[in-house]
Amino acid sequence: MLNLAQNQTQLAIHSMQTPPIKLISIAKRIHKNQPMIELNQALISRYSGLENDTRGKFGPRQITLLSQESWQQACDAIHQPNISWLTRRANLLVSGKQFSSSDIGNYVRIGKAVLEITQECEPCIQLDFQFKGLQNALNTSYAAGVCCKVINSGKIEINDRVFFEVSQHQECLFDFK
Repeated sequence: MLNLAQNQTQLAIHSMQTPPIKLISIAKRIHKNQPMIELNQALISRYSGLENDTRGKFGPRQITLLSQESWQQACDAIHQPNISWLTRRANLLVSGKQFSSSDIGNYVRIGKAVLEITQECEPCIQLDFQFKGLQNALNTSYAAGVCCKVINSGKIEINDRVFFEVSQHQECLFDFK
């Protein structure tokens, strides 16, 4: 396992080589079948996911992440470029990253929170009820985002930098102290 100084050095080198990945929006839904509510900041908990979110129960789908770039490509594919990302009903919208199968098992740090990417999000039929063809447009290579479980609780805010850490034998490399 890397110590904190080595980990920070690796992250600094990585951030110099690629544009920063940022958290650009946060949303939750308090009750099922209610609209998503956008937030400027939120608490993420190992036990309840995004605080007061209806889907935040303990398990592999506590938090969902959506790539702004993938979302825009899906909307463009159905000739509806201005659909709000809230239609997708994800919790976190990030810019500067598109997800793939190689992300499964890796870790994401946003603020003090650390998440483990557990699976691809499957787009549901409800999307087509709102915009015809949206489910199919999101059904390509992780375009609907990824599901995560919370490893370390913490506060997150819009514009936080987002760091991705490749898992090595499913061992988280972030120092939680």
